[in-house]
Amino acid sequence: MGKGFINLNPDVSDLPERLRVRLGHINLLVMGSVAGAGGGCACEANALLKSLLAHLLLDRDQCLLVDLEAGVEHLGRGTVAAVDGLIVTAEPSWRSLAVAAQVATMAAELGLTRQVLVLNRAPSSIVLPALAGLPPLAATIPTLSSLAERQLASPSVLGLPQHEIIDQVCGKILAALAARIAPPAEGDAQSPSPR
Repeated sequence: MGKGFINLNPDVSDLPERLRVRLGHINLLVMGSVAGAGGGCACEANALLKSLLAHLLLDRDQCLLVDLEAGVEHLGRGTVAAVDGLIVTAEPSWRSLAVAAQVATMAAELGLTRQVLVLNRAPSSIVLPALAGLPPLAATIPTLSSLAERQLASPSVLGLPQHEIIDQVCGKILAALAARIAPPAEGDAQSPSPR
């Protein structure tokens, strides 16, 4: 990113092809993080990410899945302002759900009201606390023994033996997001298509 002044509107048109890793028909782009203590803020990287997301969503009309770090920083920076839907992921604990409610509330302030909640390592029978702003629960992901074993040796989650469970959960999430599409405005011929 360089040093000095931050370019808030960098040219990112070449980055998707230059930095991608192909996984079948999917392009994977990975953003780094602060490398070490005293490394400074991530302002430059976030400005780049915001421009890249806007380019992919608005200029190329790409279908994107963006996995952001936990917390509200990306919402405070408006990084996700151009997305169509938000999957808020949390653990089944009060503290994690309180952060999820804060994330959902901030996203709604950006105009991103198409949101669903997914709980990691949670039973399907879980009863959520009444927290203002918490999105509707779309799916729960049970504890996956194959994932727990894999995480000790590798950060990859691809090719897990329990992929049927993951496929079912993904289907529930996509159905829940599709159900939250706003009705068409008066005079519109059709609903907006999800990205």
